[in-house]
Amino acid sequence: MPYPWLAGLRAWSPVVVPPLLGLLLVFIATLPASSSSHARAASDPLPTLFLLYFLCGALYGLALYFAWSLNSWAKILLGGVICYSLVALWFLGGMVPLVLGSIFWSAPILYYLHTCRHSVPAETQHVTTLAGRYWRTLGPGRALLLPGERVRAELDNMPNHDEVDIQRVHLRAAAGERFIAQASAIVSYRYAPTDALRKLITPESWQNDFHKTIKEAVCDALASYGHAALLHGGEVRIDGQELAQALLARLGRQARVLGLSVSCVRVRNLALLPDPRFAEQNGLEHINPAAPALLPPMGLSGRHEQLAAPEEQEDIPIEVLLSLYDAVRANQINEPETIRTLAQAFLAVACDAERSATCPYDAARVAQLLLSYAGALERR
Repeated sequence: MPYPWLAGLRAWSPVVVPPLLGLLLVFIATLPASSSSHARAASDPLPTLFLLYFLCGALYGLALYFAWSLNSWAKILLGGVICYSLVALWFLGGMVPLVLGSIFWSAPILYYLHTCRHSVPAETQHVTTLAGRYWRTLGPGRALLLPGERVRAELDNMPNHDEVDIQRVHLRAAAGERFIAQASAIVSYRYAPTDALRKLITPESWQNDFHKTIKEAVCDALASYGHAALLHGGEVRIDGQELAQALLARLGRQARVLGLSVSCVRVRNLALLPDPRFAEQNGLEHINPAAPALLPPMGLSGRHEQLAAPEEQEDIPIEVLLSLYDAVRANQINEPETIRTLAQAFLAVACDAERSATCPYDAARVAQLLLSYAGALERR
């Protein structure tokens, strides 16, 4: 951590430093040597002093108060001292000392801008020190080091990925129809450079908390955009791009508290389907459960793929499988890999006598149809 007294100096600097430098200007303006200066020869210095003391002091204090980091505060502090020194030279001798002082300061400033530029490669972070203590962490890109600031360590900062399983939200349209909005997400994040004096204490279970936050964000976004889609009417669908942007904005705010930076959000398995628990209300009461429903036309009929019982398969509720099967029939799901996964889920139902008894269709036959349909899609 930086020196502890820096926190107090930073907090009090907006109300202490500008008045002190302003009083120094008043003292210089009242010196006998300045009575014949360009400022007094031109006009009474009191209005000029008033403007410099209050206007410049207020701007300088606000800049110190709203400095977004410890490093920016230090640069504003040094820049204000240089500006006040030039004004003092103007009060002492007029324009000639002001020009000479500007030339004097321009040389070290140009040298500083040339020698203190630093580049950080991608997917790395550089830790710097000032006067032997930690100062800040630099992210990828270019940075301007303070005089005396040195790079102490170079750290890898590869992105981490957090994947949440499918989250489902139950929705109700204005006409009473019931729907299920579902989606899964993969969030890529990395450690973000933070000001050590402003960073909050991170709990040990921050990864579990952030994973829970992602789940809640997915559910909230599904509820918001799902209701908007139902109210819009026409083609009932959720825009995956808008959903990803909403997740990125919300998770970005949550991640900054933990010192993280979210770089990418990918939304998968996005669907807005009729709720099978309210099939009669959704107008699906005419589905014949005696035989499996036919899929959309498959084009050329190819050979059936060999069915094999999956070694490990998550027990997905029968109602969800039926709704996904209806989505395939309606061409709402047309990815061969997703259809094969659904076929494996139906095959797991067929291999379980207890679950197969609760399925209104022949689960093995449905799995065969889905696999054949996935193969036909790949051959198109």
